[in-house]
Amino acid sequence: MVKIVKMEEFYENTFGGRPCQLDTSIYAGVEYDCGCGSSHAWDPYMMPVIRELPMLKLVIDNPSCGYVTFVKIKGFFKYRFESIVSCLNKIEQPKKKDTKTVKKKKKKK
Repeated sequence: MVKIVKMEEFYENTFGGRPCQLDTSIYAGVEYDCGCGSSHAWDPYMMPVIRELPMLKLVIDNPSCGYVTFVKIKGFFKYRFESIVSCLNKIEQPKKKDTKTVKKKKKKK
């Protein structure tokens, strides 16, 4: 089970890195645990790699469930992803205050 954190903590854990320069096609179909509670098979065309960090770590975005997951690549001949942390990839909007709307009166000519 992957640890689910808030967006600020996720950014602290995945700070730095670079755009993905690895040949990730060899990892297609490798499963990882997601913050949504299920396990996904990684698809390079549907789930983009947002960032690559040192020591074979990737940040994977899954637009179908809305979570981003920080994974570490393990193995030599048979690869697997070890999920480190995950968070919901959206900013929660602050609740709007209840304000009364005032209608403007039309001026008479």
